[in-house]
Amino acid sequence: MGLIPLVGIVPDLIDAGLYLLEGNLLDAGMSGIAAIPLVGYGGRAVQYGIKGVKKLLKNEKVLGFLKSAWRVVDNEIGAIGDITKASKKPLLPDEAWSKNAPHQVTPGTKQIKHTKYNTKTKQVEKSVVEYDDYGRQVKRTDATDHGYGNPKSPDYHSNPHEHTYEYGPGYGPKGKETRTNF
Repeated sequence: MGLIPLVGIVPDLIDAGLYLLEGNLLDAGMSGIAAIPLVGYGGRAVQYGIKGVKKLLKNEKVLGFLKSAWRVVDNEIGAIGDITKASKKPLLPDEAWSKNAPHQVTPGTKQIKHTKYNTKTKQVEKSVVEYDDYGRQVKRTDATDHGYGNPKSPDYHSNPHEHTYEYGPGYGPKGKETRTNF
C-alpha cells in the first residue's frame, strides 16, 4: 500500500514507527523517506534493493561465487583492498607495446609515426618512418638512443639517429640497413 500515491503515506509512516520500535533505524529511515510524495519511490527502491542484497548474501551459491571472485581479485592485486597496486599494473604485458615499426606496409603509405615501449630502458620511444611506393621501409628517424648512448660503444646510437634501407639484388627482403648518428 505504501506505493499508492497519497494513500500510501499513512502506511509508510506506520512502518517507520514500527521499525523504530524494533530498533531498525535503516528501515525506519527508508519508510520515512517513502512517505514523502514522489521522493518516496526512490526510498522504497533503495529499501527493497537492500533487502534483496541481504537475501542474496544468505544464498550459499551466491556467497560461494562472491568468495571465488574475491579470491581472484585478491590474488591479482596481491593484498585485499590494495587497489593502488592493481591500477598501476598494465593491462597488457610490456612485450605488447615493444613491437618495432612495420618493415612492410600497404603500398602507397608514405609515412607513419610509430611509438613503442623499450623493455630494456623502460622508456617510450618515438619514430617517424618513411616508405617507398612498394610499402617498404626506406628511412626511420628515431628520437632515442635505445639505451646505446655510449659514444665509445660500436652499438652507439645518437639521439636522434636515422636508419636508411636500400633494396636490390643480394640485399634480402629487409634491404641493406645503414645507421647515421647525428
